[in-house]
Amino acid sequence: MLGSFVYAAPEMLSRPQGADARADVFGLGMTALFCLHGKALTEEAFFDPKGLLDELGRPALAAVIAKAIERKAERRFADVRSFCAALQAAEDAERLASTERLLSAPLPPSTAASPTLIASRQLSPSPPPSSAVQVLAIPPRADPSSKLDAAPENRSAPQQADQSVPLPMILDS
Repeated sequence: MLGSFVYAAPEMLSRPQGADARADVFGLGMTALFCLHGKALTEEAFFDPKGLLDELGRPALAAVIAKAIERKAERRFADVRSFCAALQAAEDAERLASTERLLSAPLPPSTAASPTLIASRQLSPSPPPSSAVQVLAIPPRADPSSKLDAAPENRSAPQQADQSVPLPMILDS
């Protein structure tokens, strides 16, 4: 037998010589389930993963993983590339939905009355007290009329002062 029982595709247990790329998709799907679940997978995950998938609370990712760990190989993604593309699309969709929820949420009454105060806090050059915020410096756009490959004689010209603008970025915690 190849691989760990819980991570091995069903066809690997019954007829390993007939396995194809979809067996790898199954193993990666179970690995993704393990990573998102955060605990070792039991036999239950192999025989009936629906409960664990529901516990994830991430329906788009759960649907992709469910397809990857289908018992019948012909129902799985054809190859790892297709599985990874579907995982990325699900993650992107969930991030977009999360961002839309955040943007559509009403502001608390104390800040809703003062949009100028909000803007001044967001653009403040001093670092905020919270460790969940990181300030990034974004360089100014290059002049579109300038050449990308400057001639060596232009390289000795004086450099412009840094005109980066610090912007806060809220990190997931």
